[in-house]
Amino acid sequence: MENHVTLLSLNELARELKINKSKLSYYSSIKLIVPANTVGKMMIFNGVETIERVKKIEKLRKSGLTLQEIKEKLN
Repeated sequence: MENHVTLLSLNELARELKINKSKLSYYSSIKLIVPANTVGKMMIFNGVETIERVKKIEKLRKSGLTLQEIKEKLN
């Protein structure tokens, strides 16, 4: 059985998560999420892994943690 990884652009990731693209771009700029690859200026993310990570980030934000605290917790 083959193991497939779904790769998503920032736009696709934002659409999938129903989250503003600029928020995801900011998360990337502070290294909360890290692209699997870049093609020119376009960031490509591991779909499943990044979706789960962003869901965790959003849940922790709603619980009152700062982005710095979330980064420390997840890394």
